[in-house]
Amino acid sequence: MGCLTEDGPVPVVPRYLRLCNCTYANISELMQRVSKIKNVPTLFSFIALLIMGAMWGLQFSMLKFAALSGAGEINLLMITLTVLSIVFGVFILLRGESLHLSWRWSRFFVVIALLGYVFPLGITLFVAAHISVGLLAFIASLAPVVTIGIALVFRTEMVSPKRRMAVVLGVCSVCIILLPELQLPSQGAAFWIMMALGVPLVYGIEPIYVDVRWPDDMSSVQLIAGEAIFGALLVFPVFISQIDTLNLNAIETSTVWPLLVFVLAGVVETLLYFRLIKSTGAVFVSFGTFVSLAAGVGWGVLLFSERHPYYVWLAIGILVLALYLALNAQPTNNDNGEEN
Repeated sequence: MGCLTEDGPVPVVPRYLRLCNCTYANISELMQRVSKIKNVPTLFSFIALLIMGAMWGLQFSMLKFAALSGAGEINLLMITLTVLSIVFGVFILLRGESLHLSWRWSRFFVVIALLGYVFPLGITLFVAAHISVGLLAFIASLAPVVTIGIALVFRTEMVSPKRRMAVVLGVCSVCIILLPELQLPSQGAAFWIMMALGVPLVYGIEPIYVDVRWPDDMSSVQLIAGEAIFGALLVFPVFISQIDTLNLNAIETSTVWPLLVFVLAGVVETLLYFRLIKSTGAVFVSFGTFVSLAAGVGWGVLLFSERHPYYVWLAIGILVLALYLALNAQPTNNDNGEEN
């Protein structure tokens, strides 16, 4: 999943709802324009879309496996960002491009590394052992709704009535899940759920910042690689300063394999995303958001035998409707520039 930029699409990693050179408030116009020149989706396209969404959902389960290993959040974060940096660094060199890590753009890379990797991955690893994979996937899927809410509050984009309704529905879905937990503080997971809400918050802020600050001479792949590398560099001093207290002995096979699968799933998802965006267009690819939400819940049921109460399924249904409104509002040529 991802969105379009001047030099191509940017994949979503975990790719959990990711970087774009545009905000969700104006993306539908780009989607509509590009989709008109693409081919009709084939059977392969539908299968690829399902695999792409499944890989995104699988990443939450892998982070939960890693968190349950007891290796510690800092260790896990350092390993993950190091592997991501190596993978994306090699990928960009194979493309014959430079890493574009000039001092001039260091502040930009620091901000997007914090918003795109350090904070969301750190929060996810911190809460993963305490809430279900299905809830993690649900909460992360709120990112488009959060971005629209920020655009509405700060008036950074024109927000259509459909997208305003998406924000309302998104808030309702969170309340449906959170309120029962608040009523059972001794048994519930209200604290961990509220902590996890930081993930869609930072992912909601990120595309707006990137939209304003994206360097003109930087490609999407250079941005992604630089973001991962700066993320690793930011975590490294913390890792070194706490190395005496970190449980390095807990880093075993049970710790490393989920992180490797996490990275591999992200690579597969990214490759499929690029293939689909070229062959079918952004409108078709946007439906990967719904697949990934369902996959996140499904992997939790399959790998952790999770069972969700009725109100969680109700909240997921409302969020699906919110995502549909957020991603599929059609632009019009109104004088005021608003969408329907």
